[in-house]
Amino acid sequence: MIGAFAGSASLLDGIGPIPGGYDLQRLVLVFFCILMAPLGVLGSGGASRLEIVGWCVFGISIFFSTLSVDWTPYPFSESILYAAYLVAAFGIAVIVKHNPDCGLEKILGGILICGIFYALLTPSVYLFAITDDVTRLDRFLPWGFANIRFWSHTATWLLPLFPLALIIGPLSEIRLWKAIVVLASGIWWWLVFLSSARGTFCALLIAFVITVLVFRGAGGRFYRLLGVQLLIGVGFWAVLSVLVPSLISIDIELRAIGTDTSGRIPLWREAWMMSLERFPFGMGAQAWLTHEPLTEAYRERKTLGSPHNMYLLWAAEYGWVSVLGLGLIGLHYAFRVLGFRHLIAEGEVSDSRIMLACGIFMSVIAALVHAGVSGVFIMPPSMLIGLVVLGVFVTLFGAPLPSDLVAEKATFAGSRIREFATLTVFVGLIMWGGKVWDYYIHMLEDDIWVSENLGFGTTPRFWLHGYYPRQKELMEPENGD
Repeated sequence: MIGAFAGSASLLDGIGPIPGGYDLQRLVLVFFCILMAPLGVLGSGGASRLEIVGWCVFGISIFFSTLSVDWTPYPFSESILYAAYLVAAFGIAVIVKHNPDCGLEKILGGILICGIFYALLTPSVYLFAITDDVTRLDRFLPWGFANIRFWSHTATWLLPLFPLALIIGPLSEIRLWKAIVVLASGIWWWLVFLSSARGTFCALLIAFVITVLVFRGAGGRFYRLLGVQLLIGVGFWAVLSVLVPSLISIDIELRAIGTDTSGRIPLWREAWMMSLERFPFGMGAQAWLTHEPLTEAYRERKTLGSPHNMYLLWAAEYGWVSVLGLGLIGLHYAFRVLGFRHLIAEGEVSDSRIMLACGIFMSVIAALVHAGVSGVFIMPPSMLIGLVVLGVFVTLFGAPLPSDLVAEKATFAGSRIREFATLTVFVGLIMWGGKVWDYYIHMLEDDIWVSENLGFGTTPRFWLHGYYPRQKELMEPENGD
């Protein structure tokens, strides 16, 4: 249910009576975090010291950097989202751990079915475009997303998961299902080539190499399935992007693959300078939108809602201390992955579990790599899919390994403290949700004012109208107070 809900909100919004869109996806993500994060707190009893230290460092940095903000009426909207998002992934893991095998199959199956449904609807969009003599297919495909980048972020999470549809679940033994999965995954790869999503392709390539280095020959079946799906995608590209248009005499303009940085370097320099401005706690939540530019190059081209690098963005707004905290949490899971590999070498892990670990590991690594050159953890469709994948990742690698288990029962006092913390977090998140809704209403009002008075386009950030809040001198008085 969780996977299907997240997948449909990310990939299939706008189909049917629900209007969908970026802002609705953000509200769905906030709803997910409010429900799942308290469960993550409740199940935090088995966290390691390194993990706890990382959480404390990350939380303290976000709290202090956000308190210093005086230029936005909703400073905690985005900063609490990041904290709640990570804890919510642990909440999903708590749910799955009650029934690991069935839970993992259902959650991943829900996402994959939505991804397959999206792929199977794509040929109809392609046919409409071809019959209308459209020469730029990339302006229609991928469909359903406000921007190609939003789609590419989602593809980065999803593509390593498609081989798992052939391995896990009761449908994996049915030939027709296997054919549908291969067809759908090939369409997703074709869309990567069609849209020249180089960030996705490079991130997947790097993640694949790292996955091979970690799991070595144990993941051979996963590598082969992924390779077959990639080749099917190349075949779709040759037929649908080259052969068919040439047969019906349509001169298709293929999207060029850029070899430059697409203007990212000035953005990265600006974010770097911001991170040093109030070192080590950063300039505060959403400072990227509201700060006075520090470099001339950024001042001349200031149009985007983020620097296209999540780590520099977090360092600029929440400080390098927050990045350090995330790094410590990541280091904890690196040790867990290495421990999992040791169990594979000892023959204690089933083949299906190994394949599942390869797919989830590659998906997470690809997203983390892609986040270094784009806003993977800003866009709600990507974050919704990522939340579920991270929850499965925590389930697979976060549980204590057999050699680490200590025959020790949680004390009554300890459990009571976690229950109180869970209730406190839930009440706090409900209040935060109310503030997010207020932020949403004010953003809609400001969007109307901006379109009538300033003529700005949308710069997606928390909302699609990411210019709110703006610099003080540009703020409408009643919205800027």
